[in-house]
Amino acid sequence: MLVRDDLRKMEEFRRMKARRLAAHAPHDHEALSVEVRRRQAKTIAKGVHRALTSAGNVARRLLGKKETSCVRRDGALAA
Repeated sequence: MLVRDDLRKMEEFRRMKARRLAAHAPHDHEALSVEVRRRQAKTIAKGVHRALTSAGNVARRLLGKKETSCVRRDGALAA
C-alpha cells in the first residue's frame, strides 16, 4: 500500500516537472495545452493590472488624491 502510494506520488511529481519544463520551452502555439495558455493569460493579466495600478496611483498622486489603487482587476478605472 505504502509502496503504491509512493510510486503514484513519484509519477505525479514526474508529470508535474515535465509540464513545467514544457511550459518554458519554445513551442508551437497551436499545440499549447489549455492549461498552459490559461496560465500565460493569467500572468499577462497580472502584469497589465500591476502596470495600470501603478500608473493610476501616479495619476492620483499628481491629482492630489490619496494613494490607493484605482484600477480594478477587470481593467476599469475606479474613481
